[in-house]
Amino acid sequence: MNSIYGRFLGLVAQSRHKTPQEIDKIAQGRVWDGGTAHQIGLVDGFGSLNDAVQKAGELAKLDKDDRGITYLERPTSFKEQLIEMLASEERDEGSSPTDGFAFIGNGQVELAQAVADLRSVLGGPSIQVRCLECPSPAPAKVDRKDAGFLAAISDWLF
Repeated sequence: MNSIYGRFLGLVAQSRHKTPQEIDKIAQGRVWDGGTAHQIGLVDGFGSLNDAVQKAGELAKLDKDDRGITYLERPTSFKEQLIEMLASEERDEGSSPTDGFAFIGNGQVELAQAVADLRSVLGGPSIQVRCLECPSPAPAKVDRKDAGFLAAISDWLF
């Protein structure tokens, strides 16, 4: 920890044209509000994210066309994506809003049928033609494996 703090003091001192001892007297591991940090020389000015990007571009001597922001975000996990998809509300004209969680809770028969249909598609011939708009002429048979799969998904999500 002392090594990291010493490096921090050195970097701040260099950028502020002060000695590490002067910065240590000010910092001492504390967090300063913006106004106080400006008064004691730890902050040059105030502004928005766009102001910061503009200033960084100027300091880096970049043309205005070469400046931009790339946000680095943690990729969402499969579980987070699934929960987000289930929680999104979609509605047809004249229907009440439903979400995936309501579908799981209230429509286990429909979900089990969808799982059975998926199993049928995946287990069928390699070339298949199905109309996505038409009801299935002979729905796949729902068996106990589908109910167990549904329970496993429900346990995993909740």
